[in-house]
Amino acid sequence: MEEAGTSSLYNMKQSIEMLEDYYNELRSLLGVEAEIRMVSVEEAEDLILEYLKDHEITYPSDMADDLGLDLKVVIQAIENLKKKRKVGEI
Repeated sequence: MEEAGTSSLYNMKQSIEMLEDYYNELRSLLGVEAEIRMVSVEEAEDLILEYLKDHEITYPSDMADDLGLDLKVVIQAIENLKKKRKVGEI
């Protein structure tokens, strides 16, 4: 059973990395340049909760752009918030 969980986690990580690569390529093609703030996942959780007060419907990539955060950190923070039941699907 543990192998299935490990495999799922690996697949999820691969998917996130592919999304980040696509996101970065798209930003580059569009000429979007923004400084990425380096924050912990826990700090990102707080920033996301505050952000969601003004943005009911949004995408992780929009949050990353608007908050100046790394997309991987935003995705991980969202997953943590879902597990804690502080947010639903985003």
